[in-house]
Amino acid sequence: LMRPTSVTHHFDAEQRYLDLEVTASVMTPGNPKRWTLTINPPSDPTLMPPGYYMLFIRSGATVSAARTVRLQ
Repeated sequence: LMRPTSVTHHFDAEQRYLDLEVTASVMTPGNPKRWTLTINPPSDPTLMPPGYYMLFIRSGATVSAARTVRLQ
């Protein structure tokens, strides 16, 4: 997960990057391009405050296009 940047000329205090571990992955039957992933969030909730994030999936050197997700 990566918090989107804000428009600023100084610095972005809200920018964050979280490397999350996938604990399970299941392919959707009949659709090999669709998967369900299970992740464990960080144990410290202050590392992942509510809001919008860009979700990337990385497999080896290949990185997906971002999907916007909202954490509540």
